[in-house]
Amino acid sequence: MFNTTVLANQTKIEVLSLPVSSISAKPFVELQSDGRFIVYFNGFVEPENLKERYITVGGQLAGTEKGQNRTS
Repeated sequence: MFNTTVLANQTKIEVLSLPVSSISAKPFVELQSDGRFIVYFNGFVEPENLKERYITVGGQLAGTEKGQNRTS
């Protein structure tokens, strides 16, 4: 549920934010998304290793970045 872009010294991951269970910490994929956010990891993250997976990210917000408008 995300897009990955490999940059020069980091990897950019656009993540779809979903509410999670307080018991299992698994996402409620059937519920409405809270939106998207972007995570930058120092170094290389192999995009193939992220396919078909859910990820959990913790950290501090460091700013805003305008993404693409998506309509369907």
